[in-house]
Parts: sequence; C-alpha cells; structure tokens
Amino acid sequence: MPGKVERPADLYAVPPEQFTAARQALVASLRKAGDAAGAAEAAAIKRPTRALWAVNQLARQDGTVVARLIDAAERLKMAQLGRRPGGDMREASEAYQALLKRCEEHARALLQPVGPGLTVAVRNRLTRTLAAWPRQSRLCTRQSRWTAAVPARTRASVKTVDRGVLGRIT
Repeated sequence: MPGKVERPADLYAVPPEQFTAARQALVASLRKAGDAAGAAEAAAIKRPTRALWAVNQLARQDGTVVARLIDAAERLKMAQLGRRPGGDMREASEAYQALLKRCEEHARALLQPVGPGLTVAVRNRLTRTLAAWPRQSRLCTRQSRWTAAVPARTRASVKTVDRGVLGRIT
C-alpha cells in the first residue's frame, strides 16, 4: 500500500483492490476538513482497472523509460513519414518495440503483488494502453494519472485527470 492518501492525486498510487476504501476515507476526511471541492474531486475519481493502475505505477516509478518510449514512438513516426534525416525505419521500429516490451514487462511485474494471476485480457489491455500512450499529446502522456484505458475494440484516446502537468511525473 502506498503512503497516506491526503489528496485526490494520491489515489492513483492505491492498488485497485484497495481503491474504493481509500477513496471513501479521503472523501470523508476532506469533507470533515471543510474542503468540499477536494471531496467532490476525489469522489469523482473512478477505480482504475488493473492494467491502467499498472501503467500509472510505471509512470510514477520509471518516468525515464516512459519518456524514452514516447521519444522512440516519435522517431518511428518521423522515419515512417520520411522526415528523419538518415532515418532508418528498421532501427526506429526495433528501438520502439524494445522499449514497448520493456514497459510491458515492468508493468506486468508491478501487477504480480497486487492480485491474482495476470489474465490474457489484462495483458492485452496493458499492451494496448502502453502502445497508445505515445500517440496521445505530449501534455497528456508525461504524467501518471490516466483515468481511462484504451477500449478493447478501438484505438481511442486515453484520458487524463490533470492536464496542467507538463513534463513531470507525479
């Protein structure tokens, strides 16, 4: 269990199985302190899926690998568009795939202590969410507070809570 939950942003570190109890305690604490806006913000935060929680933890714990994944995706995109001077598409693709695999492995390891075995569905959601991450705006992706993973049948955008944090992993 992460440290004490004192503000809504702290909820993103709480494992999904403990999330509801932590959110209810935080809402009660904020209301008791007279912070109605904070209590409303906390109450509105939805429990993350296991895959989304793992991606958030990856960003919190290893922001450099996340930044490298985003940069590798950008280099691959530029190579595909022919806009990368001397850009080798194979090299860019291999670098991106290697970083994506590293992120997947790290996120899977984060899931091991928080619940039962990793199902195929959770692994697939995890992979889709990580692969979609670099495609989102840089403003949305360089933080660790995602609230919605990529749906199973689409490549829809991944939403965030705090769009005011740029280039900082919280």
